[in-house]
Amino acid sequence: MPQSVKDRCVELRLDTVMVLNNIDLFWRIAYFLYSKEFPEKLYKQNHERKAPESIMDVGKSEIKVSNKSLDTLYKCGNLSGEGGYGKVFLSEDPVRKNNIAIKKVPHVTHKNKENNFCEVGFLSSCAHANIVKFYHAYLYNNTRKNIEEVWIITEYLQGGTLSDAAKNFLYKEKQVRFIAKEILQALKYLHHKGWAHRDVKSPNIMISLEGQIKLIDFGLCADMSNGDCTKLLGSAFWIPPEMINQQPHNRSVDLWSFGVCLLELFIHSPPYPYSPLMCMFTVALMGLDNIIPTHLSSGCKNFLKQCLQIDPSKRPSVGQLLEDEWIKQPTISKADFALTTRTIFMATLEEFVI
Repeated sequence: MPQSVKDRCVELRLDTVMVLNNIDLFWRIAYFLYSKEFPEKLYKQNHERKAPESIMDVGKSEIKVSNKSLDTLYKCGNLSGEGGYGKVFLSEDPVRKNNIAIKKVPHVTHKNKENNFCEVGFLSSCAHANIVKFYHAYLYNNTRKNIEEVWIITEYLQGGTLSDAAKNFLYKEKQVRFIAKEILQALKYLHHKGWAHRDVKSPNIMISLEGQIKLIDFGLCADMSNGDCTKLLGSAFWIPPEMINQQPHNRSVDLWSFGVCLLELFIHSPPYPYSPLMCMFTVALMGLDNIIPTHLSSGCKNFLKQCLQIDPSKRPSVGQLLEDEWIKQPTISKADFALTTRTIFMATLEEFVI
């Protein structure tokens, strides 16, 4: 194991006996998180076809070649997000005159292209109030700079991400219940299609200043209609135990990740925010029940525990969660939630300016 990874283990003061008793698991997590630091490729994951031909064909047809220069058409502003699959910039739609988000992703290798066809295919096939609106996708080819990308253009929600909100505001149960219902509606829509988002996390949930809540980023979405998948993927703090333990996974992965998002709203951060290694190792072996705040109502704690069931077969479906007693209790209005969002947004803006 690389010295850099060993140093992290020393800093975390991990239980040596527990690590040795689960050494294969530990190695797999360490390699997933820090593969670039390992001298050679240790684990080879099987190629995973995430989408049927019909979705791939939709993606191919939606990616256009613009008859105008994209650099001229869209003036990209600040970088608003960045991940393993690309960068997201704020811009303005030249026709609608409203803010838009432009996600720029590489379009060079066969894997790049397949991922892009899948993402655009899934996203452009969605029409739901709780899923970000897809506008366009363009092929960007700049031979002078040796850049070949796909630009995925969607609506932009100015209120920021759920991650931003969780860091800057301590939500009450009524407010969390409002958020939970909105996210569940998006998941209900996807799961009804047989799809799993597979990257539900607070940075992938956007909030508008009008109180809308929308799921974004379909780069890991997969059609589960023809069976389970086994690939380990996603973002460390939100990955469910079955993925980490290399067991088959299905649409219920979204419900674990959804539960982690709700937990964040009560504790200001994802679990074990100081170490993705600690988080994944703990989730795989013990789950997250011990992280649930004790001051919450019994109904809320029960709801979170259902989402955070280690055994995916024991997790309720989206429909069952929407019928849960806690989720059906009174919640705040959309107008009140919008007011809260604007308050958080302005406070964050003032802090940034200061």
